[in-house]
Amino acid sequence: MKKRSIFLIFLIIAIIIFSIIFTFIHTYNDYSKAHPLSLQEKKIIAHAGGALGDFKYLNNLESIENSYNNGIRLIELDIEFTTDNKPVMLHSWDGFVTKFFSLEAWKTYYYDEFKNFKMVNNWHQLTLDDTIFYMKNMFKEMYLVTDTKNDNKLLLDILATKYPYMKKRIIPQVYNQQEYKYAKDLGFNNIIYTLYASKDTPEQVIDFCKNNEIFAITMPKDLAYTDLPSKLSELGIYTYTHTINDIEEFKSLSTKGINGIYTDYLLSTTY
Repeated sequence: MKKRSIFLIFLIIAIIIFSIIFTFIHTYNDYSKAHPLSLQEKKIIAHAGGALGDFKYLNNLESIENSYNNGIRLIELDIEFTTDNKPVMLHSWDGFVTKFFSLEAWKTYYYDEFKNFKMVNNWHQLTLDDTIFYMKNMFKEMYLVTDTKNDNKLLLDILATKYPYMKKRIIPQVYNQQEYKYAKDLGFNNIIYTLYASKDTPEQVIDFCKNNEIFAITMPKDLAYTDLPSKLSELGIYTYTHTINDIEEFKSLSTKGINGIYTDYLLSTTY
């Protein structure tokens, strides 16, 4: 009887150890590996997942799939919070809700409500959980570039605590220097500092880049036509601007030192 009890104890311990090892291998080995981006792949970020026909700002499964199938690996998605503070892929609770779901605008909905919305063209809306699932199972070389108009620190907390194994494949956008430090302290190493809401002067941006590791600086088009991109390029800083849907304009911006673009329609790795 005593031997049987000891055997059962050892069996239980073995099962627990095996489960831990399996979970570790399954979670961290498979999903955390970051696809090494080529210079061509780094040039293009699909804006809000990329457009489908006349529809932009979709942030849905089909837009990601289209961009990914065209070779795009950097995909930016807008993230909103539901009434119960859960992240979903949506630009904002305004006219987009009416356009995509035929629902009342300027009203925040609950998470379960959002999941059950019927999207136009039988497309599929996404929660953050959905997005991570598809990154793990369908879009295994995709990087998620985040964009939220709300509580970015809350989003960073959720990403870091719920999906720690995906940190190498998540590129948070931060909107000021304090958020950069916050993201860095949470363990994110690839961070984009986007300037559209920043109060920093170009000189402050340059000083920041001299003292911090950054994946890239993203700037609005008006700044892209100044000498800021070329000054950042001299420091070896990669620069993006948004939203560019004309190849000739991209070429023009390239002469100013812009390296890459956020785009709805230029979904090709040949530029």
